[in-house]
Amino acid sequence: MSTPWLRSLVALLLPLLLLSSPPLAGRLAADGGADDGAQVGNAGEAAREAYSEQIPGTGVSLRMVPIPPAEGKPGFWMSECEITWDAFDFFIFGIDGARDREGDSVDAYTRPSKPYIPPDRGFGHEGYPVISSSYRSAKQFCRWLSAKTGHTYRLPTVTEWRHAAAAGSPARYPFGDDPASLGEYAWFDGNADWTTHPVRQKKPNAWGLHDILGNAGEWCVEVTPEGKRKVVLCGGNFESPADEVTIDAIARPDESWQVTDPQVPKSRWWLSDAPFAGLRVLREYPAPSVPEGSETPDAGTPDERSSARGPGAASGPSPAAAGTTDSGALEAPEKEIR
Repeated sequence: MSTPWLRSLVALLLPLLLLSSPPLAGRLAADGGADDGAQVGNAGEAAREAYSEQIPGTGVSLRMVPIPPAEGKPGFWMSECEITWDAFDFFIFGIDGARDREGDSVDAYTRPSKPYIPPDRGFGHEGYPVISSSYRSAKQFCRWLSAKTGHTYRLPTVTEWRHAAAAGSPARYPFGDDPASLGEYAWFDGNADWTTHPVRQKKPNAWGLHDILGNAGEWCVEVTPEGKRKVVLCGGNFESPADEVTIDAIARPDESWQVTDPQVPKSRWWLSDAPFAGLRVLREYPAPSVPEGSETPDAGTPDERSSARGPGAASGPSPAAAGTTDSGALEAPEKEIR
């Protein structure tokens, strides 16, 4: 029976039989790029993977990398690099069609006023990090991005940001305590020549995040032990000395960041004297499914949950008290900080 025609028939049918096998078909579907970046492993648990999010109507993709959980806190995805003008321009100027995935207008997610001076300060535009952005502008970008993609994006908390920046390192820098290597990973006052630089030119940390230190500072939400929330910039920037471009470095906004703004009242969207204020976004892992009749898990951000806390974490109020929406996106503090 081992005739040539039979062997040919087997060769033709075998690939079809393998593809129809549920385990292999499932693995191939996952390898093809699942929308949420999850792949089912042998143990049945979701192994998070990096993914690229195509922003509808823009031609721009956002690369997201997985950040593993720590000390009982859930993991999340974080943008591989700082948000660049390539995506932000569509948000600012409304050239994205202003429609979300369901066809509804996303104009409810307020767009910034048009800048009265070039917001990139002449440093560079395509591939360069967003700068001069207020916290309000950064937050509204997250809302716009969420409406465009159908996934919830937000700004990280300080604790989340530090966990992602450290990438498991207990030192001041993701690569250790010696600042001599900082120039390989970050743009700061020792090598930046008083300008920002295109993203991804420096080495990433161990979890694949580029420019997590230096270049542009990144807006984060700080939850205090009293449950109050403040906004800060994390990671230092291109103007900062080496000892201020660390995992723990934060800068708090003040009036000096807007002193030369000629507008009355001053802009809530742009910081005339903060050419170092940028952003990076986070997307939480999808919540695990809950069996019927079980208690629903707390939907607050990790800093606002009462689970185990790592260094620098703080207890916080419930999601409702903290001003979170049902989508998990953080609302502004009671007094908007520009």
